[in-house]
Amino acid sequence: MKKVVITGVGGFIGRNLCELLLSKEIQVIGVDISEDCFDGFTDNALFTPVIADFGKYSNLSDIIVDRDIDVFYHFAWNGTFGAPFKDAKLQLDNSKYAVAAMDQAITMNCQKFVFAGTCNEYEAQTIACKDEYNARYTNVYGTSKLAADLILRAKASLEGIEYCSGLIAIVYGNGMNPNNLVNIVMRNFKSGVASKLIEGNNEYDLIHVSDVAKAFFAIGEKGKNMIRYYVGHKKVKTFKENITAMRDILSSESELLFGEYKEVQYLDYSIIDTYKLYNDTGFECEADFAETMKEAFHYL
Repeated sequence: MKKVVITGVGGFIGRNLCELLLSKEIQVIGVDISEDCFDGFTDNALFTPVIADFGKYSNLSDIIVDRDIDVFYHFAWNGTFGAPFKDAKLQLDNSKYAVAAMDQAITMNCQKFVFAGTCNEYEAQTIACKDEYNARYTNVYGTSKLAADLILRAKASLEGIEYCSGLIAIVYGNGMNPNNLVNIVMRNFKSGVASKLIEGNNEYDLIHVSDVAKAFFAIGEKGKNMIRYYVGHKKVKTFKENITAMRDILSSESELLFGEYKEVQYLDYSIIDTYKLYNDTGFECEADFAETMKEAFHYL
């Protein structure tokens, strides 16, 4: 892998992947909506900035003149937190622009297209088999990601471009959304406030952003065609185990009130092959949970 495109390069995950690839002397064409998104990259001769919002995606092949691109990574996606999760029009537009990105990747003769999915897609699959269910706020988001993934796979097969997707677990690290659950709980730890939580016996994976970047590097370099990879740990702990470990690591005396909220969970890990990425590429999470949690807490 010598040259890649990354959409959403200024985002939480896109930025970390870009830094990793540049450190490996891989050329990066970074696409995002403003110059501010390229801070820290523009002085690197291996980085080429491209300013383009979704409205310009249909012209990316005119803006990007390169035709020797190995991997086109698509991370750009609006509304990845809070109320926009439930905005059906916004989420469907995201799916539409993901397809537009692939169209341009095909026009540019890219060798492979890698889509950044979410573990919420597995939840959407489970829901699709149910007649009745109590929707979670992430279900519209997850369903739109799944719809995009299915269409992208179909187009890739028809058009002859390699395709992989990485379905990401819950990500934490410096730069994460301030209203991310991990941040909220850590702020409670810092202020000594009790955290009201679900019962927490469900499996719940926390992965450091540095490991997510390494996973997508592995998918781009060694991922097998048409495979959807779970991006997380091979062995997954429960929500309660993860949150309790966070409290112990950060030496907080804050109370954890498990069971205060009704638990609605459709993420069935029995349908997820958590070893697939390791078996195909050799990737496995390396970040030390205690060290990275302490670091995230320090920069909170």
